[in-house]
Amino acid sequence: MKQPVHLATVWLLLLLFSSFGHTTPPLQFEHLTTAHGLSSNLVTTTLQDAQGFLWVGTENGLNRFDGYEFQIHRRNAAASETLNSNHITQLFLDQSGQLWVGTARGLNRYNRSQNRFSTIPAYRDTTPDSTVALSITSLAESQERLFVGSSQGLFQFNPDKQQLAPVSAPEHIAPALLDSEVSALLFDSDGYLWVGTHEGLHQWNPVEQTLKTYRHDEQDDEQTVGKKTIIDNTIQALYEDRKGQIWIGIDGGLSRLNPETGVIRNFYHGEDGHSPELVGDEVTSILEDANGNIWIATTEGLTRYNPADETFTALIHEPQLADSLAHSKTRSLTIDRSGILWVGTQGGGISRLNLQPKAFYREQHHPELEASLGYDSVLSFHEDHAGRIWVGMEDEGFNRFDPRTGTFERFEYEAEDFTLEETTEGIFYIDSGGIHKDRVRSIQSDQRGNLWMGTSEGLEYFDVENIRFRHFHPKAGRPHSLSHENIGVLLLTSEDTLWIGTQEGGLNKFNPETYENEIFRYRENDPNTLGSDRITALLQDQQGTLWIGTEGGGLNRFDAKQGNFQRFALPLKNNQAAASSNSIWTIYQAEDHRLWVGTDEGLYQFSPDSGTFTPSPLTLNGEANRVLGIVEDDHSNLWLSKENGITKFTPSSGAVQNFNARNGLPTDQFLPGAYYRSKAGDIYLGSNQGMIHFKPHEITTNQHVPDVVLTKLEILNNAVTPASDDSPLQVDITQADRLSLSYQDKAITLTFSALDFANPENNQYAYKLEGFDPDWNFIGHRRVVSYTSLPGGNYTFKVRGSNNDQVWNEEGINLPIFVAPPPWLTWWAYTLYGLTLIAIIAGIARYRTLKIERQLVEQEKANRILEHKVADRTKELNVKNEQLFRSNQNILSSIRYAQKIQHSLLPNQSMVQQLFGDCFIVWEPFS
Repeated sequence: MKQPVHLATVWLLLLLFSSFGHTTPPLQFEHLTTAHGLSSNLVTTTLQDAQGFLWVGTENGLNRFDGYEFQIHRRNAAASETLNSNHITQLFLDQSGQLWVGTARGLNRYNRSQNRFSTIPAYRDTTPDSTVALSITSLAESQERLFVGSSQGLFQFNPDKQQLAPVSAPEHIAPALLDSEVSALLFDSDGYLWVGTHEGLHQWNPVEQTLKTYRHDEQDDEQTVGKKTIIDNTIQALYEDRKGQIWIGIDGGLSRLNPETGVIRNFYHGEDGHSPELVGDEVTSILEDANGNIWIATTEGLTRYNPADETFTALIHEPQLADSLAHSKTRSLTIDRSGILWVGTQGGGISRLNLQPKAFYREQHHPELEASLGYDSVLSFHEDHAGRIWVGMEDEGFNRFDPRTGTFERFEYEAEDFTLEETTEGIFYIDSGGIHKDRVRSIQSDQRGNLWMGTSEGLEYFDVENIRFRHFHPKAGRPHSLSHENIGVLLLTSEDTLWIGTQEGGLNKFNPETYENEIFRYRENDPNTLGSDRITALLQDQQGTLWIGTEGGGLNRFDAKQGNFQRFALPLKNNQAAASSNSIWTIYQAEDHRLWVGTDEGLYQFSPDSGTFTPSPLTLNGEANRVLGIVEDDHSNLWLSKENGITKFTPSSGAVQNFNARNGLPTDQFLPGAYYRSKAGDIYLGSNQGMIHFKPHEITTNQHVPDVVLTKLEILNNAVTPASDDSPLQVDITQADRLSLSYQDKAITLTFSALDFANPENNQYAYKLEGFDPDWNFIGHRRVVSYTSLPGGNYTFKVRGSNNDQVWNEEGINLPIFVAPPPWLTWWAYTLYGLTLIAIIAGIARYRTLKIERQLVEQEKANRILEHKVADRTKELNVKNEQLFRSNQNILSSIRYAQKIQHSLLPNQSMVQQLFGDCFIVWEPFS
């Protein structure tokens, strides 16, 4: 296997020059290695299972990846259900969703419910002692028949006996299938089994028992197209594309076979007079993507072949580029359901490539390329009448960028051309053939197409047609001199007034024709002046009003008639006592006339009528920190440049989409003032790592709805599996359809994952424990939830997840959870409590009844005693009454006798009144 250095150099130069005139997004890899938890950087095979997990086989263990963490499976000699070897050679998913794992010592079947593995024994013949240890090289299935390629030939799985045995074939076919190492298998769409060996390629019909063999023929090796022979007999990979063509990976190149015509086309590494098509000649894996591109993994890199235009793209490991392939020796290829290409490498772990990347393009400085960007720190942009973009830089003046060709034109500084002149207005300028190599922070063009540039050393005027410059520098004591040399922002208004915002000298109103200049500064205790001398943004709105953004002085409005300013301070930060920075970094008026400002605290809408700031939804949600630039696309979306990426904000709906280095942006640290939208609708952004540009309509949304899975259960901070002591799990948590917890499980933690791998760090989550949480909890990127001391009862734990572009799986997870109450709170405990209460009440009632009965007996006894006493007393009273009666009778008898004596001695009243007339009786005894 040869590796000429000159071919690698050719590929590298092709990659560099292909950066100009972009037609496709740049290919940028991300890497996962042992530093991220992978068991080994020697990756042999990759696969996505039916549930959405990514499996990675290595030479030292098998890994299950959920987008965040690797779960490692290794052989455990003490366990009954374990892998038979740590050297994983093949992964295969059959039509029922069963995962099969081939190792250097045989075949294993994955038990998903228990998250364990069982070994499938292999027998050379029917005798019990004929077991063999197979090094599995490949697997294929058709109509529930599983074939296994190995170092000892072709085997078939017997589902009844649960074992492997050599395939059954007629004598004229068997030697081809059994007597040589089988290195690759493929069932094609017509039902043929293609068997790749180190002695050629066989097309076998297992039903009709026919065999056709393809081998290399030295005599038919002169023509590339239309030949009947493959490159070499050492077959290493097989693949059928959407057209039914068979791609054959060989140790020596790549062959493509049309089974209908028998025509073979060969692709070479570039040796022996062949043109370079493949980056390497030992092909290890082949795959077709959704766009019809064929990806070829080799031991010297990765090749992408586009059959439509017959183009080849080489991808190799480049140590100076962090986003190149992790290692040039590639072994496996897999495309997952979210459109990510996974490349297993020998030594670099896994490289992943988004095949539908965000179409962000970066232009950078390449010293060896004259037509590249002059310097990587980009500060400003402006478009001329021809649609070319003028780019201001940190240290090299400015360049002119042609979007059609993707090339830059540089304008060099020539010191010998300087001449110094002084105008009567007192402004110094320099006529020269070049420009100072200083910071060009702002660019504006006049009606003639000439440029005005604000720099860190003053004001520059560039005559584009004659390539001549004038440099304006402030001069103390001159009435029309600039207020400060450090210029941050320029604005040429419709009245041909050039407003010049400086970093420390306030605002200048400059006449480009007469060079007259008027200065506006901040004055303490004068509210009609600028809020600050540090000018950061300028805007003339659709009504002709001038708005000025300042650092520390808020938003200012210029009253042209009065010549003064009105200040508008930002609201308190988060409506708290802590004041905001009161700095405005950008001002933009949208097509619907709304005024937006970017601040340290995020994006605000400003109402000129009321003079109030309203925070945008993304500011309230904390999703936008310092907003440095605002531009609008054709669909009324606002694109915000920030210090940590780009945000696409839709004011009408409040929708937010964030972009950073992990989901397509080549860089995510942008600079103040470095933002622009061209007349064609392209957006340009400047950073310290080059210039970014893109077409907003090409920034597509990831439409993949991710599967959402539970990945871990912890109780009292201890991970729980079905094998754990006193485990509530009968199956692995990923397969659990319900969960029963004890009252002693006072703290539970559930971890979950949305299985979209485009940018897992930007996946979003929401959860709700039905029966406990009143509403859904939206927790952003966090994917761990804990509950403590749940009351006994029935609950349903629900989780929703989204991909990186907030496309949600609304169904998500629904896991019923039963929390058993403590024994003293169970139904039988309550029954016992009830019975006990009834018994107590009955006891109390019985006690009270007995007590009452005793009281009644005592009362009855007391009553009888009382009755006796009453009777005795009554008897005594009767005697006394009798005695009294007799005594009374005696007295009455005496009284009656006295009355008789009285009546006999004294006259009665009528007699006295007759005798004496007017008289009365004073006293009469016994009357």
